[in-house]
Amino acid sequence: MLRTLIILFTAVCLVACTSMQPVRDSQPQSIREQVKVGDEVLVTGSNGKSYLLVLTQVDDEKIVGSNNGKKWSIRYEQIASLEVRRFSGGKTAGLTGGILAVVYVAMIVAGAYAIKALADSFSGDSDK
Repeated sequence: MLRTLIILFTAVCLVACTSMQPVRDSQPQSIREQVKVGDEVLVTGSNGKSYLLVLTQVDDEKIVGSNNGKKWSIRYEQIASLEVRRFSGGKTAGLTGGILAVVYVAMIVAGAYAIKALADSFSGDSDK
């Protein structure tokens, strides 16, 4: 049982929770400081269309990213809003704590049933 808990805990820790966080300032310099090649971003253009991209280039005039093999180049002045996927330590800690609490309670309940079954077998009253 302990091995299962360790494996479960490790798996949860390796699967980090992430969320899309808005880039507050839409000025080109600010965008360049807040995103980097490899980031997953959600770009909403001034035309109202949204694009989920993995950035392949960030330069002085534009960001370039790909989605499903298609390459998109978006100039800074065409960006209405920009969000970047970031790791969330709080969400990961909460998820890990929640899972461990559920497993702990399940172990207590299983242990109580096992003790009751063992006590019943000694008392000869196993049909209850």
